[in-house]
Amino acid sequence: MAENLKFVTEGSFCYDNNSKICEKYGRLYAWNSAMTACPEGWRLPLEAEWTEVTLSDWNVLAGYYYVAKGSFHKKGETAYYWTKTEVDSDKAVDMDLNMDAEAFIKKSHSKTDVAFSVRCVKD
Repeated sequence: MAENLKFVTEGSFCYDNNSKICEKYGRLYAWNSAMTACPEGWRLPLEAEWTEVTLSDWNVLAGYYYVAKGSFHKKGETAYYWTKTEVDSDKAVDMDLNMDAEAFIKKSHSKTDVAFSVRCVKD
């Protein structure tokens, strides 16, 4: 997918609840929502699949993320994407890209405390 997912589902958010911002940056998804947000024939990528991604293929925009306590962070600084890869029952792997860097950085976050952008890959 060449842009961030914009599909409205329970557990997804727009920055400052502003739908116009979602048009540019896409929605943010809690991990459980991200797992089911991709359209039929598409899915959330595994961690290993991110090594095949080039930045030009993805048209990456520095977005933001949402914290369950109700605040948004890092708008315009870093792109954050969920993967399908779980670390354990509480955490999943996300891939982050600071716009000054040239590669994604693997991290892991709580599945319930944050919401990130989603890109889908074909099954």
